[in-house]
Amino acid sequence: MIRKDIFKEVGKLKPSFSTLNQDEVNFSSIFIVPVPHKVHEIRKVDEFFQNVEEFWNVKNNSIEKDLALWDIKQYIKKNIFESLDIKSSKEKQNFIYDKKNLLLSNKDINTNKKITFTFDGLKLILNEIDLWIMDGNIAFFVYKIEFHKDNIYDINTISTKINRYLRDYKKLSIDLVSKEVFHNSDNGTDLIEYFMCLTMNKDKKSFLNVVYKDNKFKVNSDLEIINNSTFYAKTITALHINEDNVEVKGATQVIAPIMEKLYESASVNIGILEELSYLLGTTSAYDFDEEPAFIAYTGYVYPIIKDNGINIWKFWSGVSLEDSLAFFSINKGGSGIVFNAKTNNYFLYAMNLYVNIRLKYIESYLIDKDFINIDRILPSVQEIQVLKNHYIASQISLKFQPNYINNKINLGLKNNELVNEIENNLEKTLELTKYNTDIVFSIAAGLITLSGVWLNGDFILYLYSSYPYITSITGIILAVLIGMLIVNKSAVIKFLKQTYKKIKRIVSI
Repeated sequence: MIRKDIFKEVGKLKPSFSTLNQDEVNFSSIFIVPVPHKVHEIRKVDEFFQNVEEFWNVKNNSIEKDLALWDIKQYIKKNIFESLDIKSSKEKQNFIYDKKNLLLSNKDINTNKKITFTFDGLKLILNEIDLWIMDGNIAFFVYKIEFHKDNIYDINTISTKINRYLRDYKKLSIDLVSKEVFHNSDNGTDLIEYFMCLTMNKDKKSFLNVVYKDNKFKVNSDLEIINNSTFYAKTITALHINEDNVEVKGATQVIAPIMEKLYESASVNIGILEELSYLLGTTSAYDFDEEPAFIAYTGYVYPIIKDNGINIWKFWSGVSLEDSLAFFSINKGGSGIVFNAKTNNYFLYAMNLYVNIRLKYIESYLIDKDFINIDRILPSVQEIQVLKNHYIASQISLKFQPNYINNKINLGLKNNELVNEIENNLEKTLELTKYNTDIVFSIAAGLITLSGVWLNGDFILYLYSSYPYITSITGIILAVLIGMLIVNKSAVIKFLKQTYKKIKRIVSI
């Protein structure tokens, strides 16, 4: 069981220090929480930006530098975050009316003091809080943590305590005085409520233009899918250790080399380093004896690592899963992947997560058992094409590594499968809905034809000359009824279907 013993010993190690800044630990965990918003319905735009600027920095203009996006293609960056002159009222108005996106970062943490909070006896630093405000009523609260140089925890603790509990945002609360964070406790303020407080104006209204009360958002049913699009916060985590081997029962065991075959039944070759990133991404224990009930089945794990693994260089590995993106780097691999996880990989993940939730929203929006809402289908077809044009691309960068990682992120989130599934459903739904819609037009045409059988031209002239007011009013009413029949075709089809079902039920009795 050498492999199991290596994992256990690696779990006892701690992330390294930066060679450039001895106060900086080569570890990062970013947690992304999707929430709904109605910012683009705001009409008092200047007031909105005043409220934003009081506590937040607008980062649209600095995103290329802050997130190291120099090699990301220009049209991708522009479609996500256009530059914004916050001094120009006209530009701000257009920005909201055209449903552009904003990236905000909390001022208190960036310019004053980083928040040090206690969690389950662990001391952590809340490094930054970001707020993404995107088209489609989708927003992200993003909280980022790091270690103080005097409080560095081992890898097993990072995985099983820090990442596991901090991703469980629906069960987190924070004491606003002591800054202690609690998991699954009635103490303190709900974490999302705390974030919402950072968006409040003096009248206690959020500039996100939604209400959060009793641990949930008060929004219409269409927007519920945004808040309920994920069970856990999506996690991007990365760390680097100085070691490239560990001592196991008196013998030195290297971490990086790939074994030719793990077991006779194994159909793929998986190295130790590849599985280390998987354990980190799934918040698993590195000591298997610690949680025997949750030891992953090899037949399940290895194909996932093979397909979703991000293995470009020998001394670091990554994996993209449905709820997380994780990177693990050892001695010679360097800490560059930790920096990338906090910058351009963070951008790529959030961008693809936005697409993912937008697709889920379109999918839920189309649910229609009666196949009558053609007014919903056609805009959805166009919306998917816009998403594909703007954000979905196999080549989003001038360099190969971001392209490779971007494709793996899409694979983990299952975006391509989701696109294909929705497009197929749209095509079939549109076909059935067109059929039902044709029925309404046939009824309208039939009424017109039927009226023409007994209302010939001479008779209409006779009626008009004899009863001009009654004939005119009757004609207008008939035209309005036919117009309403066509405009409200969905309701008409639904009524006809329900009537048919009632008649069929009565006849069968």
